[in-house]
Amino acid sequence: MKMLELTQTNTPYTESIQKRKIVDSQQGYGAIIIISHTSDSTANLFSRKRFPPKYYQNLETLNAIRQFEKNWNGYGAEPIPDHIIEKVRTILPDIEKQPDIFPTGRKSIQLEYEKPNNDYLEFEFFEDKIIMYREWNGVEEEREIDFGDVPENVLQFYAE
Repeated sequence: MKMLELTQTNTPYTESIQKRKIVDSQQGYGAIIIISHTSDSTANLFSRKRFPPKYYQNLETLNAIRQFEKNWNGYGAEPIPDHIIEKVRTILPDIEKQPDIFPTGRKSIQLEYEKPNNDYLEFEFFEDKIIMYREWNGVEEEREIDFGDVPENVLQFYAE
């Protein structure tokens, strides 16, 4: 069984993104075609990439987070700003291993990874920064990182 979905999103990161995703439920993988048009219309990005089911689950999680209202956690938390949700949505296609995604009461979103040996990696997306925290080979580290460094840090985490 194949499903076809067409969506259009306007974000601060791209003026217009059109996505067509075709999901083949027998294989459990989908194909997504991303066509991006920049403001000068001279640069077009056309790519095909296969995503695991976890990628689509993460998109659904982000859509659910977008629906949060004030006090969504029962402790007075404010909704997560749309631009933070879009930042996370924008980085997901570039991450080889999809994370577990969680909203926080600090108006941020966490991307989490944990290995069977209890090594742990987390990225917390705030309005103006991304904080990476990891417990890796018995050493704890926390630091601010650039947006583009997220995929490489995931690769490094799983390389060992």
